[in-house]
Amino acid sequence: MPKIVIDGKEIEAREGQSVLEAAAEHGIEIPHFCFHPRLKVAGNCRMCLVELEKVPKLQIACGTKVAEGMVVHTRSERVMRARRAVMEFLLLQHPLDCPICDQCGECKLQDYCFTYGPEKSRYDFPRRRFERMNIGPDLVRDMNRCIRCTRCIRFLRDVAGDEAFCLSERGPKTEVGTYLEKPVMNDFSLNLAEVCPVGALTSRHFRFKGRPWLLEQVRTLCPGCSRGCNVVAWHDGSRILRLTPAANEHVNLEWLCNPGRLTIEREQDKLRLHAESPSDALAEAVRFLKKTDGSKVAVVVSGRLTNEDIYVIAKFARQVLGTRLIAAVETESDERPFGPSERPLQEWFIRADKQPNSRGAAEILSAGDHVSAEELAAAIS
Repeated sequence: MPKIVIDGKEIEAREGQSVLEAAAEHGIEIPHFCFHPRLKVAGNCRMCLVELEKVPKLQIACGTKVAEGMVVHTRSERVMRARRAVMEFLLLQHPLDCPICDQCGECKLQDYCFTYGPEKSRYDFPRRRFERMNIGPDLVRDMNRCIRCTRCIRFLRDVAGDEAFCLSERGPKTEVGTYLEKPVMNDFSLNLAEVCPVGALTSRHFRFKGRPWLLEQVRTLCPGCSRGCNVVAWHDGSRILRLTPAANEHVNLEWLCNPGRLTIEREQDKLRLHAESPSDALAEAVRFLKKTDGSKVAVVVSGRLTNEDIYVIAKFARQVLGTRLIAAVETESDERPFGPSERPLQEWFIRADKQPNSRGAAEILSAGDHVSAEELAAAIS
């Protein structure tokens, strides 16, 4: 493993790592816009410029591989001057409306502006303006805020397997958009709201619903299908306002499909009790079971329950009711492997089985007396 020195600190880097990745692993921040660990390197924002000893020009940290004995300076006067210049160019045409931008609080440009941005602009000419473009039912594109990092293009092309986005025009007129203004219509387009480092692409489903610093975050699992994607649920104490992906190398990498994100819109009403309280529902169930022969009661377990819930229900059915008519809801089979793949997300991500814990239900019920869904249907018909 090559040893390098970054800002006077000697570190061990992995072979083939970039300077930016090695620095990040050791807690050294190098600002960047176009770099994303899951995407191919583009090197077009120039924000991650660093100084290498014995190299005459500044180099981009995202595209420079580590080498034994390399000495890197990330905060020299020369580097800081270059970063300030990059920020000044990025802010020339950028609207000064952070308080009303939906990306406020999660915007890299906003964060870096405090450290590297100029106190005032030297640009006295009218700012460039782009017309609104409808890019589909899930996203809002504001080209006036775009910094042309091309993250969105690379995600759609290399990860989602969709050539929907492209760069058009040249120079200051360069525009990111869809071919012939066709909408983006794939199941992973909402990932662009997280991939975009600024407020150029935002989700229609979360737009202006809440500020991130006012919301609580809870790590959980997506209920959309049996893949079990790791997600973060953002809530205000009474409602879940959005789901965003949480990284898991063995399940969903760092992505989340649109149907999974939008389960909160379909399930929100089911999370609330309206007419009856839990105690009323429980009392009604007790009254029914007291006047019923327990051995003739059929219990159907849903794959939407947790392992603990399924275990308690199965134990209650066997030991209290004395029935063996216990079965799990039948699921749709899916022969594709569960593990992540290098293929486009469209080919492996979304599972046919829409019950998030169908495997858990099958495993727990198999530990005791139970019947198949077909046998249960025959028994109660």
